[in-house]
Amino acid sequence: MMRFKTLFLYIILILPLGRVSPASAHGLTHGEEIAAQIVSGELIVGMKSSASIIQLSLPAGAEIARASHQLNRLNAVVLKVPSGQEAAYVQKLLDSPGVQYAEPNYLVTIAAITPDDPLWPQQYGPTHIQAQDAWTLTTGTSSVTVAIIDSGIDRNHPEFAGRISSGYDFIDGDTDPQDECGHGTHVSGIIAASGNNAMGIAGMAWNVKIMPVRVLNGYCFGSTSDIAEALVWASERGARVINLSLGTSAPSTLMENGVYFAYAHGAAIFAAAGNAGFPTIFYPAAYPQVMAVGATDINDLHADFSNTGTALDLMAPGSDILSTTPYGPFYYETLLGTSRQFGTLSGTSMAAAHASGAAALLASMPQFDTPDKIYEALTGTGLDLDTPGRDDNTGYGLIHSFAALSYTPSPAPPPPPQPVTSYDILDSLTCDNLVQFNWQAAALSGTWLPVFGNDGTATVALPFDFIFGDQTYSEITVSANGYLTFGGVGSARDNFLIPGIAQPNDFLAPFWDDLNPSAGGLLYQATFGIAPNRKYVVEWHQVPRADGTTGSTTLTFEVILFEGSNDIQFQYQTLKGNASDGSSATIGVEYADGTAGQAYSYNKAGAVKEMQALLFRPYATGSTPPSNNCSTYTRHVDIAGGFFDPAPFCVEIPSGALHGPAILRIRDLARAPSPPTGWISLGHYADITLSFSPDLPLSPMPEAYVCYHYTVGDVLHAGGHPENLFLAAYDSARKSWEILPTTVNPAQGLLTARAPHLSICSVVTGQPPAQLPVTGAPLILPTLTILGWLVTFGGILLTIVLRMRRRVRDGINHR
Repeated sequence: MMRFKTLFLYIILILPLGRVSPASAHGLTHGEEIAAQIVSGELIVGMKSSASIIQLSLPAGAEIARASHQLNRLNAVVLKVPSGQEAAYVQKLLDSPGVQYAEPNYLVTIAAITPDDPLWPQQYGPTHIQAQDAWTLTTGTSSVTVAIIDSGIDRNHPEFAGRISSGYDFIDGDTDPQDECGHGTHVSGIIAASGNNAMGIAGMAWNVKIMPVRVLNGYCFGSTSDIAEALVWASERGARVINLSLGTSAPSTLMENGVYFAYAHGAAIFAAAGNAGFPTIFYPAAYPQVMAVGATDINDLHADFSNTGTALDLMAPGSDILSTTPYGPFYYETLLGTSRQFGTLSGTSMAAAHASGAAALLASMPQFDTPDKIYEALTGTGLDLDTPGRDDNTGYGLIHSFAALSYTPSPAPPPPPQPVTSYDILDSLTCDNLVQFNWQAAALSGTWLPVFGNDGTATVALPFDFIFGDQTYSEITVSANGYLTFGGVGSARDNFLIPGIAQPNDFLAPFWDDLNPSAGGLLYQATFGIAPNRKYVVEWHQVPRADGTTGSTTLTFEVILFEGSNDIQFQYQTLKGNASDGSSATIGVEYADGTAGQAYSYNKAGAVKEMQALLFRPYATGSTPPSNNCSTYTRHVDIAGGFFDPAPFCVEIPSGALHGPAILRIRDLARAPSPPTGWISLGHYADITLSFSPDLPLSPMPEAYVCYHYTVGDVLHAGGHPENLFLAAYDSARKSWEILPTTVNPAQGLLTARAPHLSICSVVTGQPPAQLPVTGAPLILPTLTILGWLVTFGGILLTIVLRMRRRVRDGINHR
């Protein structure tokens, strides 16, 4: 679990002003879309101004069903045609002389849908933002996922049956985001409780998928670090809308980066403005990529508790809002007396939820395919509540969801141009033919850098001009916190994913973490070589992490800038103590003002090792990256997966196992850590990695299988039985081997095992432990083994004979 690095968040909620009794019922769910209906067997025909009804030539099978004075004044008539053939007769009539139009006789109902949910009369919120009219166009589709980053959800609540997608619990670090607070379930009901099902209430978007992400504990508190990670987690898994009914009065760079990451990945984000009645908007609502939502009451007036300010965007109902609550005990039941199953709460949390529900309706329509189009529709159609136009008290006004659905968004602007330069990562552990560890001792021959304090910086002139991210720089700012920046903020201690639009920007991060040289260690700089092939080095020498345990961590690492080539190399000499392996650090480069970058790792255990070097080599965007020349098997993998077989080791990734593109690397190793006691290594090792860019935080290992082509020699070492061969994986975080349950395919000479993690793999033999099943099927394998040996040796003998015959023949031909 990632440590809390930043401020606690407070739920944007005020005390409930009333509550209702639980209610429940059963019924059928409403369809996802409401299609226009017609009067069967009837058409309306209108004539051109130069013609009259009496000139209408009726096709065979059609007759006048109704004519009247009023229809005559409109130069139109209603016809009767065979039921089910309306479309065909429309075309026949349009081909008739004098006909201006022919169309079905559409059924008309009231311009709203009133759901049959028994508590609907107590819900004023949806009606005040045109939900009933909006539902005539859409009630949401299951292809849209709304991520609710909150205190979790009660999965057992029938209002969400069948529509909760896989979620995550950042409090307990598992996949069961059960709501112990009550707030998340209440917000979820406003957004997406099933409507028209004769039970409980109706949410704004009845049919969308709900993705619960728990970041608030049982006492309804959370942290900005968890919010940031939740934003990345949800957006990487396809959330189109994200609701954040929470906030803090203090800005957080970490959370801002999380917001930008989600927005850049296509998520429309809505957050609560705050409940303090302050003339300032809380964060994350105040960030420009987020819609800040204030609260109104039953009279569509600004609720007195709702914050105001220049960042306010929209208003929605937030006072006395009825919604779902957990069935079991929860914190708000004890603290506020909130009812189980259904209850009333007030706050801009509830307002944000109404806005997210309206956004989910928009996201269900094809014309609203980007966050900006959703934002434009909602702000462009809001009902003015105060000063005409946007104002700090009510933003762009009260959401009108039907008007927003009828809005035509502006065409999306073209994407910004890609940087001319991209960066490839060459790792000395997997690409030693192109990069080697070669320590440059700046601490011995260089000068001390005046970096003071826990978050100190020093800006220094470079000995030569350096090109980074298409820009040329002559100076650099060195941060105590393990990174260099070309003109950005150097004091940021909270690391985050690369790229991120918040500061710092344009940086090189060999080990961006909260470091503290004032508690020990120093920073040095040095220049080696002569022009035009000089190297500028910055070294963090024996610097500890600022984790409150002085002396528990010692880090010595460096950055090297190469003159002329503009290569960047990170090197790691000493990594001792808590989180010294990169499990709390960002490693990589970011450029183009935070819109581009190349990440090596983010908060990844075992990311770096002593005596390791990472080379970031620039190359022209769109051309072949330098890593293609490594002595490592490298392949790009997408969601289609595939079988990758450089032999003797191979990897299979099933279709759909990945959430996005990745890079698979398989490198043969000459040696590796010793196998477990009692096992014999056969001397075959491979370092197998699957990397994403950026590397995802807390991302579960995708389903993957490691395999190995065993030889006759391997079988001999296993006592003549391939079922005694096992694959093993090395856990670099625990520094131990794990023997994997392995299957054997004698016909193909292949061992296969499900990989719990991709790392160093090996082939071992020995007496398997009692809890580990012998590979293959014992009753079948002996026979198959004999057959396999016969096929193998027969094939070898046949090959020898054929080669001898070929040589004899070639010798005759040469005479």
